[in-house]
Amino acid sequence: MSKQKILIVDDEYSIRQLLKTILNNKFILEEARDGKETLEKIEHFCPDLVLLDLILPDIYGFDLCEKIKSLPSCEDTQIIIVTAFMEENKIEVGFEIGATDYIKKPFSAVELLARINSVLKLRSYIVKHKKIEEELRREKEKAELLTKTKSEFLANMSHEIRTPMNAIIGMSKLLLETNLDSEQKEYSESICFSSEILLQIINDILDFSKIESGKLSIHIENCDIEKLIYDAIDFVSFSAHKKNLEIEFFIDESLPTINCDTGRIRQILLNLLSNAIKFTDKGQISIHLTKEEETKKNIKLLFEIRDTGIGISEKNIEKLFSIFTQLDSTATKKFGGTGLGLVISKKLVEIMGGEIGVTSDINKGSSFWFKINFEKSAQKKLEEKTYNFTNLKILLISNNQITFQILQLYLKNTKCKILISNNKEEYFTIIEKEKIDIVIIDFKVNEDEGWHVGREINLRQNVNSVKLILLTPKGLIENEAKMKLLNWFNGYIPKPIRKDKLYEILDKTRKINIDLPPITKILHKEKIVKEIKDISKMNQNNIIKILIAEDNEINQKLIGTILKKLNVDFDIVDDGEQVIELARKKNYDLIFMDIQMPKMNGYDATKNLRDAQNNTPIIGVSANAYDDDIKKGILSGMNDYITKPYNKDSIIKTINKWLKKYC
Repeated sequence: MSKQKILIVDDEYSIRQLLKTILNNKFILEEARDGKETLEKIEHFCPDLVLLDLILPDIYGFDLCEKIKSLPSCEDTQIIIVTAFMEENKIEVGFEIGATDYIKKPFSAVELLARINSVLKLRSYIVKHKKIEEELRREKEKAELLTKTKSEFLANMSHEIRTPMNAIIGMSKLLLETNLDSEQKEYSESICFSSEILLQIINDILDFSKIESGKLSIHIENCDIEKLIYDAIDFVSFSAHKKNLEIEFFIDESLPTINCDTGRIRQILLNLLSNAIKFTDKGQISIHLTKEEETKKNIKLLFEIRDTGIGISEKNIEKLFSIFTQLDSTATKKFGGTGLGLVISKKLVEIMGGEIGVTSDINKGSSFWFKINFEKSAQKKLEEKTYNFTNLKILLISNNQITFQILQLYLKNTKCKILISNNKEEYFTIIEKEKIDIVIIDFKVNEDEGWHVGREINLRQNVNSVKLILLTPKGLIENEAKMKLLNWFNGYIPKPIRKDKLYEILDKTRKINIDLPPITKILHKEKIVKEIKDISKMNQNNIIKILIAEDNEINQKLIGTILKKLNVDFDIVDDGEQVIELARKKNYDLIFMDIQMPKMNGYDATKNLRDAQNNTPIIGVSANAYDDDIKKGILSGMNDYITKPYNKDSIIKTINKWLKKYC
């Protein structure tokens, strides 16, 4: 180890010599007589320690101390004040301006060496600590740069991957609307389904990357949690219906509106629901939402997703939320997936201050749960319309006890009577003897389909005056709607049963004798047709002109095809500069603005238009809609945001939403 360097500063020759005698052979020494010489020698000597006399001919010791400490090269240099006399208040001043210690003259060699060694040890520790801090800072900067580079790479790669994937999904959906034979339809559905799975895998990887890099933000807003859960059920209903699975939903009706990140809660629910559907071949899935704790300002909610699937062994439950852990390679091959969904859900729940877990029995099913403490919203729930069904007698024909429990729960305060049966002879007897007013028929009863049961009731002369309502899965698709031309149903209720829909249909059905709209209203297509008519009505009053900013040729063709089918007048450009140029020349009713475009991106193009006082509604379009992206879009002047792939539903809803004033 090299010797440390000490600079002796004193105007008395005898003191300098004494100090040199004591310190000789232990340190590298240099001496100075006054302030000027001290500063000159420091430049090339760079001492580790300065022994500084207070009384010097050209400068006061404290002033010199301050000058030394101000030099960049002396940032770590330690200073011991050596003086014959110093008042206590002066000692404090010395420490404030940078002195490390002080020693009074006359001093003993033992004390002097002890103080010097102590101060130099402190200096060594400080220098070492600073080096570590500097290394950590450099490593942190490297890690941040690496994370930034990785994020930018993933963002660019995701854009490159998702752009063609979105085009495949969009075109597949357009293809499914054309006249296809059964084989062509099957192939097209497979293309669409596989593309959506691949897109979800890409989204999972990107979400995981954002969480790992700490870039994920939480966006709190007012939320009707009941509606949010129904929206999540709608999203997975088609997958559930394809496997003949029912989804039921139980909710504590006393729950208030809350403040939460609706997008992230929906994401967790979709992950858990998708898993439940994937690993369940028969039976049903139920969602339960209850409160665990409640204070004046907060409420802790417990979400449970229960299934009747294959279950998970106790030893595997611990691995379930681990990164890149597959419980069973055979199951992975059978069911597919990356396993990231549960990991992401766990991270999201923890970011929101909650906890997540699972209970399970092999071959019986699993119950995934998570609980989060939410702030109550100042915005109150809308008051529900009250109904009185006094003397109304209802029969449910179903094998499903949960459906019966839900009906009982929802109707308990309406003063009606509700019975259940699944035996053919029994339910005919009940209808006749109990003088049933309304029969609610499940979509499946034993081995029969609900529409078949309705037909039999309609054909029996002694009971055919009863009114019939059909329960239908939310994911019912067109070619399965055998009840399409049937007129004996007075209405339908989609499952999972919503209380407001149940009340509405029951009220209409008991009040009128004429048929309600036919069952075909369950088909999503008819809703779209109505919305297309709304757009046509707008066109009659004022021709709609839409500007599309989209740089991808396939996506241009996709949205162009959709708008042609809607008979909308539109222009398409492929960069932000062209948007600005065309928007100056023509008046548009709506602009769909892609975010990532060459020359000028969507954010900058929007800001330019707003700066030019152009108030046309602008809809941001992106392959992803993270909260940060949406916030950035709104700040740039966008009115709304939709995600790719372009699809007829979202485009129609967006046009209707923003152009209603032209009707």
